[in-house]
Amino acid sequence: MIRIVFQTISLLLLSASLLTGCLALAAGSADGGSDADYADDVLKRQIWHLAGWVSPSGKDPQGHDLRSVIAAEPDGTDPLTLTLTFQDSLDSWPIALEAQCRLRPGDPLVTLIDAKPFGGENLIGNGGDHGVLGLCLAAISSRLTAGPWLEPLDFKDIEPGLSLAVTKARFGPRLGDRQILIIKASSKYFRLAPYHESEKPSWKNFPVSAQGWFDRLPGASLIINAGQYYPDRSHMGLLKRHGTWLAEKPHQFWKGYLVQDRLDDGGAPIDSDNPAGIKSTVNQDIPIGLVSPEDQQLADSGRQSQSALPSDWALIDGDTLPLGTAGPEHYDTVIQSYMILDRLGRIRVRRSDRLASRTALAIDPNGDLLIVLTIGALSLSDLAALFEHLGVVSALGLDGGFESQVAMASPQRPIVWQGQHTSNILGNFYSADYFRPLPAIIALERLTGRSDF
Repeated sequence: MIRIVFQTISLLLLSASLLTGCLALAAGSADGGSDADYADDVLKRQIWHLAGWVSPSGKDPQGHDLRSVIAAEPDGTDPLTLTLTFQDSLDSWPIALEAQCRLRPGDPLVTLIDAKPFGGENLIGNGGDHGVLGLCLAAISSRLTAGPWLEPLDFKDIEPGLSLAVTKARFGPRLGDRQILIIKASSKYFRLAPYHESEKPSWKNFPVSAQGWFDRLPGASLIINAGQYYPDRSHMGLLKRHGTWLAEKPHQFWKGYLVQDRLDDGGAPIDSDNPAGIKSTVNQDIPIGLVSPEDQQLADSGRQSQSALPSDWALIDGDTLPLGTAGPEHYDTVIQSYMILDRLGRIRVRRSDRLASRTALAIDPNGDLLIVLTIGALSLSDLAALFEHLGVVSALGLDGGFESQVAMASPQRPIVWQGQHTSNILGNFYSADYFRPLPAIIALERLTGRSDF
């Protein structure tokens, strides 16, 4: 009954959103383009970037959503302010702004007010000079970007080899909560184990969310959503658990593979207690092959690669795979998806105004796995920027939106977090209590069984 009610409400929301979208397209055509087209202009790109820093600050007399940010000096003095006005709480592009800044140190404060389309005849202040508006926004942006992009991380141990930090992003989430969940796991204690509902008829006939998967897999310490899936609910890209293929068709364009348990030449897992002389170095994931120029660049820059112990997990990038390095076919467990950040520090996703809650995996400089879930909605390029500031070696994106789910074991019942925002061609949608059934998940299973709490 609850699901039927929710689906009915969703249909109403989708219908309303479709009407709104049509009206917006008509308005966009009258202005010479859609909202996304504004990002082609330097001024609009400035505004779009700053929209990732603002937080809800109330409503204007017309009921529009106000979001603001204060950019002060490191000692908290000389605050500059920016307030953006949005049509509603699920709108990602502002319709108006008010900025207060100093163009140069010692100059008096300048207050500028503008409305969409920005930088034109709607600009009020300083004679309507849109060049001054650009300088003002640049001054605010430089202060914000020079400071921390995330609140400090404070990891709490959950069980040996597993710790949790709940922080807030100062930049990134443009809709909803800024809370970000980061879980750190060590391959010395855990194995990755993807599962798919097609493995059992009872699973396929009764789809469940992450919490429901915990009932199916009571020995797991953690369950997260897997990658994106096709309309028939099959996984997009390779999916393999301990030698068993769950999806054998590779995705043509996605080059990211999270792998674990390397195989020997005969196809058997390598004994992690006797790794056959394999060394943990930047340039040798296996003791054969040549050093590519990209790998030498990696070594020269001091950026670390994933460790080379055969039992460790690694994030393989098909586009930057060092010569002689084992590919995904040489591993017992494989999860294919799209790269967000590669081992050379390059962002591998396009800039877009498509927003959703996100789930992603990353390898940190110590070789630990970071599992990241955002409650609010942000773009993939915003998420990549946050990963840069986290200092991870590389990052892989999974499914997002209402599919973003993490369930963690606890003494009474699993603790569950879920993404609250999704989007499609009809618009942005929000729900705080909808857990979409997941066709595939990734379980974190303790090597010797989960310890007592």
